Amino acid sequence: MCQRLEARGEILGGRFIDGLGGEQFALAEAAEALIHLHRQPSTEKLVIISAADPLNLTQSFSTDPVSPRAFSHRIAYLDGVPVAVWKEGDIHYVRDLGQDKNRTVREAFTVFTKQITQQTTRSSSVDYDQDLLSKIRNFP
Repeated sequence: MCQRLEARGEILGGRFIDGLGGEQFALAEAAEALIHLHRQPSTEKLVIISAADPLNLTQSFSTDPVSPRAFSHRIAYLDGVPVAVWKEGDIHYVRDLGQDKNRTVREAFTVFTKQITQQTTRSSSVDYDQDLLSKIRNFP
């Protein structure tokens, strides 16, 4: 079906996302958006999510799963690429970011875990270091 749509020029076929096997198909607008995104300079944006979050696509798009989908595990993404995993207090760096950035990632995991703990226990007083939060927001 997709090959017929490609032959008619309605969709494009190719390899758009690394880690996915087989031919992939996309609308021309989607392929252009992916190419545009790929050419953008790095924003160095750090995002941490729970490994159980539906946004955790590491097992879907990777032959080497970064982390099992467990609520107690966390994944740090830098510009959308997984860079570190927090598994029950231990950090595994998927990519070496250098000493300073690794430390910032470790501190971000700590802040994220405190926020989750606060939400889970409904505690009203978790004291965050404002300088640390500023550093994480302005990562690198």
